[in-house]
Amino acid sequence: MPTSSSSSIQRNERRRLAEARAVRTVFVSTLLFLLGLWGLVAYWGLDSYRETQRHNEDALVRLNRVTQAQTDALFKMAEVFMAVADRWLAARPGIDPRTDADFIALVEGFRQRSNGVIDIRLIDAQGGLFFVPSRGTLPVRDVSDRDYFRQSMAGEPGKMVIADPVVSRLNGHWIIPLAWRLSTPASGVTVLFASIEHDALAQLYEAARMPEGGSIALVRRDGTLLVRAPFNEQVIGKNFSGNYTFTTLLPKAPSGFAMIAASGVDGQRRLMAYSTLPDYPLVLAVTSEFHASLAPWRRHLEVVVGLALILSFGALFFAWRLARSLAVLARHHAELQRLATTDILTGCANRGRFLDLLGSEFARAKRYGQPLAVLVADLDYFKRINDTHGHAAGDAALVAFARVVRSSLRSIDVLSRFGGEEFAILLPNTDQEAALQVAERVRALVDGIVITLPGANLGFTASLGVAALTPADADIDALLARADRALYAAKADGRNCVRAG
Repeated sequence: MPTSSSSSIQRNERRRLAEARAVRTVFVSTLLFLLGLWGLVAYWGLDSYRETQRHNEDALVRLNRVTQAQTDALFKMAEVFMAVADRWLAARPGIDPRTDADFIALVEGFRQRSNGVIDIRLIDAQGGLFFVPSRGTLPVRDVSDRDYFRQSMAGEPGKMVIADPVVSRLNGHWIIPLAWRLSTPASGVTVLFASIEHDALAQLYEAARMPEGGSIALVRRDGTLLVRAPFNEQVIGKNFSGNYTFTTLLPKAPSGFAMIAASGVDGQRRLMAYSTLPDYPLVLAVTSEFHASLAPWRRHLEVVVGLALILSFGALFFAWRLARSLAVLARHHAELQRLATTDILTGCANRGRFLDLLGSEFARAKRYGQPLAVLVADLDYFKRINDTHGHAAGDAALVAFARVVRSSLRSIDVLSRFGGEEFAILLPNTDQEAALQVAERVRALVDGIVITLPGANLGFTASLGVAALTPADADIDALLARADRALYAAKADGRNCVRAG
């Protein structure tokens, strides 16, 4: 319960608590806003990241499908021609394909249809290479040491061999050799040889690959790299059979999508869509560099995070300004409450505040059967002080009275200025005997007050009336009336004394 002696401390505490509540409210609201804001940012970031990854996967799978169809068509074209040429030669025994006009026309037609990407040559049983049409009776090159010749001679007739990429001994360009052993040798010619220009296939892949770090590679099923865009001569013909794609992915599924922690070519982290060509021992791998594939997501994330940071700083600034405003309002409100319940001159509770507190204590005492007492005090001859020494001296006397009395009360007691020179003291849990002792102590303290004025020292006394709660008191008015009657009795008995009512 508020007390007279600790009213200043309590006012400060109430003010502090009000300010703390205001700041806490703003802080919690701002924190909830920021948590919600950054929660949305995190949710959007994660969701858009997943969506970007799904988009990247779909794009790579589609690109792989299209590129696979183009690659398959190229190899299918070469295979179909060599199969047709094999049957054509088998049906015309005795002709020399190096010089036969009809066969030369057949080859020229194929070259045109392939736009010059695939060239056809002939190889005899000793490994001699001939052009079509032949430029003489002697071979232009000996290719008996080439992998494609040895494989075709060791294999079954009528099957296309896709050999290791080599640098052509004719023009110095990389080619992908294709060899077909004839089912029936024609005038010493044993093998049909088709060369796919590496540059032509690499240019196709270069035009199709993902920008900013994308790659497309055609690899033989044994791990030998045939073509890669972007072009890197160091890896052409290199074997990658020990890589994750061949050791883990292909044994599980002939096609799919995966993230490669470190590419075997450049060591970069990559997203990869891969597929095996169904009719050939070839694997097509289409990749995008992981960080580059997330560039659009990162750009959007930077914008969103930037906006969120602006909103966050704005919210914090607004919260700071609002907290300051609320703290000022809380102080003003606390000050208004103090002014509404406090006597400005003495700092004591005013009449309204005293009656409110008395009503609460009266009800509590009645409910629980606890003692309660009220003291009413009046400064003796106060009008004479004002008339003789002036109102400033009267005010000083009132302030001195309040200070001295407040110092003598308990923390649960309340001192109030009722008006003019009249004061009231609320004494909870106090019976009449104890109340009389308090009143006598107050009277003695007041009798000892000396106020130094210009040219004189001022002393004064007080008369006090005491009333303790009885069962007959129906309300606070009855209790206060008995205290007033006791005060009048003290004045009638010569003042500077205590009487009980």
